[in-house]
Amino acid sequence: MNDLWHNRFAIHFGMNVRTESSAKYDSDPASCLLCTHIKLFHRKEIEMSNSLIPNSSSKGPSGNVVINPYKNLTVVEHGKYISHLGIAFVDLKTHHKDGMLQPPRPVLRSICGQFNYGTLNAIMGPCKSGKTNLLKCLAGRINECIDPDSKLYTNDDIKPNVVYLDKNIDSNILYSLTINETLDYSFRFRNPNVPSKVRAGWIADLITMFELNEIQDIPLTYCTPEERVRTQLAMALASVNRPNLVFVDEPFDDVDVTGVDHVVILMKRLARYYSIAFVFTIGKIIDSDILTIFDKLYVLSRGGLCVYEGSIDHLSLFLRESDVTFVATISTPMERLMKVASKPNHITLRLATNAHTTRDDIVHLAEKFGILSIDGIQMERALVSWQNVFDLICRSILHKYRLYWKPISIYFALTISFTLILISAFSDHIGVPDACYNRTNGHLDPIGRLNIMDERLHEMDRSLMNQVARQPIDIIQRQHLIDDNVKFLFVIICGLTIFQISTSAHGLNEEVRVAINEHRNGWLNINSFFIVKNIVDLVVPTVNTTACALLSYFMTKQVCDCRRFTFFLLSLLTQVICSQSLGFTIGIISIFNNRYTNLMILISYIILIAFSGYLIPMAEIALWLKVFTNLSFMKMTYELTLISIYGLNRCDERGLVHSYVMDMFGIESYYTYWRNMLWIAAHIIAYRLIFWSILAYKVARQRHIIRPIHPGDNDSYYDDDSSTMNHSMKSR
Repeated sequence: MNDLWHNRFAIHFGMNVRTESSAKYDSDPASCLLCTHIKLFHRKEIEMSNSLIPNSSSKGPSGNVVINPYKNLTVVEHGKYISHLGIAFVDLKTHHKDGMLQPPRPVLRSICGQFNYGTLNAIMGPCKSGKTNLLKCLAGRINECIDPDSKLYTNDDIKPNVVYLDKNIDSNILYSLTINETLDYSFRFRNPNVPSKVRAGWIADLITMFELNEIQDIPLTYCTPEERVRTQLAMALASVNRPNLVFVDEPFDDVDVTGVDHVVILMKRLARYYSIAFVFTIGKIIDSDILTIFDKLYVLSRGGLCVYEGSIDHLSLFLRESDVTFVATISTPMERLMKVASKPNHITLRLATNAHTTRDDIVHLAEKFGILSIDGIQMERALVSWQNVFDLICRSILHKYRLYWKPISIYFALTISFTLILISAFSDHIGVPDACYNRTNGHLDPIGRLNIMDERLHEMDRSLMNQVARQPIDIIQRQHLIDDNVKFLFVIICGLTIFQISTSAHGLNEEVRVAINEHRNGWLNINSFFIVKNIVDLVVPTVNTTACALLSYFMTKQVCDCRRFTFFLLSLLTQVICSQSLGFTIGIISIFNNRYTNLMILISYIILIAFSGYLIPMAEIALWLKVFTNLSFMKMTYELTLISIYGLNRCDERGLVHSYVMDMFGIESYYTYWRNMLWIAAHIIAYRLIFWSILAYKVARQRHIIRPIHPGDNDSYYDDDSSTMNHSMKSR
């Protein structure tokens, strides 16, 4: 039993203990070679640790002695290393608000524990037990959700340098890049001033360390889940100033047992060698031989209670002392504990109470070796630098045109096909009539003008026809070509708008999620990504729109005038850029929910098309509805295209003073053109600012904890939780 207590305490402080798993680990020549470079603490620090151990026993509520890794134990000097306190948490409580009208619900309930530098740790538990929530709290991702009475301690001598890797690997790395490129760009962002030769040496060492030499030039799309996990872990260490706290959320979900064993052993070596605290969350039961490699395990139950803290070697003893029975031939201790944790009841509450008996000792050690972090973990933010902007442009182009070259090609082919089909549906001479006419006796009668627009020549009064010169009669005879051209331009604008909004909203893919995670880790500034996004994503829409404009303008025999074509192309380009800005705004609002994205796209289509000025005559709608026409940049673009073709003094060149199309829509050439251009520019700026604001809000999740520091009543543990647990037990 003395050896058991000794091993338990040594494991808690990160010291290597000669168990079966550690013997296997130490027998590995590679691990021994790594450990030869690990520095030792001074004996004075070890003696200080000895003096901190109280000489009292720990008993649970039932009076049974429960395992306590902090009491009645002696720290023994180890031949290789002894680690520092990394982060300690006392009475950690968090809440989550599901909606604006709903009260916040508790997620974690008085969790206590600590992680030390140089150790490999795991947080286990069933679904919805708060594993990810605990990990994000310790990584400083959701400080605003932490209860003010919670306490976080960090090492005052070795400041925490935190890296958090999300559960979804595509939120951490870009699959289009090779392993070498992934590590190279990650190193560039964090060390922009390091020479290329030095950077190449660091990358080569990382690739060798993580055993990725044979696949370093293969895109991650073709790598196995285990290789992707090793790549993202190597990326976390790709810096001159390596992190000392690495939090990884459920990296083994898609990895087989052999791969998990390989990664865990590798992480144990790196934790020892670089004095890094690795903390993984595990949502499934893995092999007990693998669990023995971990220095410490935390098991959370549904309801946010910690039901076990320690190594796998002492789990069976802890369960027996907590009066939890299990049959070794049927299930392992971890399987039994996970089943209990998945169904909160009185056994769960008893396990949580016994696990909580180490609270005072955690506080004692944390106050001795650490310092209270008032504001939680606060990562340093990277500054905007032109070097990072350039590197981001290179990575974005490489990612976009390597992974999405097929969708981009299909998008271009669809744009060309749509334009050609639309041209073939109309006459190829729809652009020939200039829609100009003259008046001999004053102004054209409104009734006669309405008849002209509706092509009801046979119903016109003969006396009215006598008031009109011969030129209007010629225009009336070609009225169907003008109407077809007006319809053609409207459909072209609608098609470009629909294509661009859809592709932009759904195009906010993993690149945005990766940039958000890199910003939160302090590797780059999100404003750099915003600048790059506005530059790189303009290339494809510009090419497609230019091709569409060339085909639609010249194949329909529009007026051959370079100035008019320039205005026509400029109108379509501004409309496409505005559509892209709106798509970005929709995509960032609902970046993790495709259903909301599709709903918002549909609503945008309805508003833009309904108030475009073609389907519903603006002169016939109510005055208060005319305000909404300013929301439809399609209406403004439609007027711009009409001005480009039928305006700009086209009729004055023939000595005629009136344009049928311009009069029909009530457009004034120069004034309306530049007014609409300014309105569309205002739309673009507004949508881009909204996109930037939401993007900045999504990354600004690291906030200060406003906590009133006052002595708490330690005996009140579970005062607010027991009622909830009892209610859960009764409901079951």
